Amino acid sequence: SSDEPAALRRQLWTMCEGLGASMLAAGLVGEKLTLRLKDSSFEVRSRAAPRGAAIGSAGELYARALPLLERELRRGGAAEGGVPDSTRSHARLRLRSIGVMMTGLSRVRAAAGAEGGGG
Repeated sequence: SSDEPAALRRQLWTMCEGLGASMLAAGLVGEKLTLRLKDSSFEVRSRAAPRGAAIGSAGELYARALPLLERELRRGGAAEGGVPDSTRSHARLRLRSIGVMMTGLSRVRAAAGAEGGGG
């Protein structure tokens, strides 16, 4: 995977599109987004966004995931807690893969009157 920030953002968007399509097809929304990053040393980092309103579209997922990715890009090769680790490159975070996961899932409520009885 490329380590250029723009390429990582595009990869994140692609992951959010896929997850959003799957959630839409299943009629689901979720409250808690987790970003999983696997770096060049195969270390997996999980970063969770604060629980928020239930979301499910690609745009909403991306909006919640992007700040997590941006924070990791700013930290670069820093270890957990932002303390530099001498075994890592400090110039740039080098990622092998990005994953996006939603938890706190629930069914999407039908629009008012969409079920024929309205109530």
